[in-house]
Amino acid sequence: MMYDADNAITALARQCNDECNAATDGANPSQYMYITAPIIDRWAKKAEMYGLSRQRLKHRIGVMNGVFAERG
Repeated sequence: MMYDADNAITALARQCNDECNAATDGANPSQYMYITAPIIDRWAKKAEMYGLSRQRLKHRIGVMNGVFAERG
């Protein structure tokens, strides 16, 4: 069961990350939070349908982008 949740959050995080990257392409870095917050909110609602939290989604995006180390 743990693998199912991990696969689901990884798939959602990948799609959310792709959308955030496309939205911030060419934008001023000081505006990134304002641009990406609504996108992350929308994907967090989808994650909640699978019983996954917003924090877990954001953590997975951070791991994918190399901001956080993969936890064991």
